[in-house]
Amino acid sequence: MGEIIHAQEIAGCDFRLRAFIKANLFTEEQARLMFSAGFRNLLVGFESGSDKILLNINKKSTRDQNTKCLEIANKYGLHVKSLMSLGHPGESEETVRETESWLLENKPSDFDISMISIYPATPYA
Repeated sequence: MGEIIHAQEIAGCDFRLRAFIKANLFTEEQARLMFSAGFRNLLVGFESGSDKILLNINKKSTRDQNTKCLEIANKYGLHVKSLMSLGHPGESEETVRETESWLLENKPSDFDISMISIYPATPYA
C-alpha cells in the first residue's frame, strides 16, 4: 500500500465525520482508513452486553466482538457512542447487569440506552 494522504490535507479543512458501523465487521484497516479520511466518531448498535440477548435478537455479534470493536476504535483515536437497548426477549435482571458490566468495563466514549416496548401482535410479542 502507498502512503496515506489525509483528506484534510487535500481539502485544506479539518473534517470531523461520523459513521455507523457493525461491530462484527469492523477491522483495523477500516479504522486506520476512516481516521485518515477525517472520521472521529463512530456509532455502534451493540444493543447488549449479554451474549444470551445478542443471540436472542440475532445480532450476529458477540460480547467479545463488541469489545474488540471498541479496542480497535480506541487504538486509532475513534470515539465510540454505544447504542444499547433493554427489554428484548429473554431480558432479565442478570442480562441487564451483564450490559451494565460491559459498559463499565469497556468505557465507550458515550452511550444511549433505549427501552424496547413490546406490543401485542408484533414479532416480539
